Amino acid sequence: MKRHFKAKMQAARQKKELRHRIRAQEIILAGLSSHDYSNQRTYEAAVRKAKNKLHRFSDELAGVNNERRTQTMPEGTIKTIMSDRGFGFITSDEKKEDIFFHMSTLVDVQLEELRAGDAVTYEVEQSEKGPRATVVRKVEEE
Repeated sequence: MKRHFKAKMQAARQKKELRHRIRAQEIILAGLSSHDYSNQRTYEAAVRKAKNKLHRFSDELAGVNNERRTQTMPEGTIKTIMSDRGFGFITSDEKKEDIFFHMSTLVDVQLEELRAGDAVTYEVEQSEKGPRATVVRKVEEE
């Protein structure tokens, strides 16, 4: 549990640092003026350099997000759906336990599109009533 918490905190620090770098590059890019450079070519090179750094930092941030997602996204199948009440249950592939999910935690899918037996990935958090799935995504069939 402690190792998971440390990894989560490290990822949060990485994200924060990358967001600061992105913001700094955005400020630099916004502050660039062609009047500050001897010719147009030098100005365009500075803009290109700032944009490249901005894209690199954005890609790194996306990589941190994806890395965390792939490490902590267990798979399961939809057991039951109460569409009239906006929630359902997922059976975990790993622990064979039922996990509650609410329609507000669905990503890229609507509750009406899910059926019992559909494969999903999710993150788990503990609630007062037991485990609750967050960030629920339907696994695309190949």
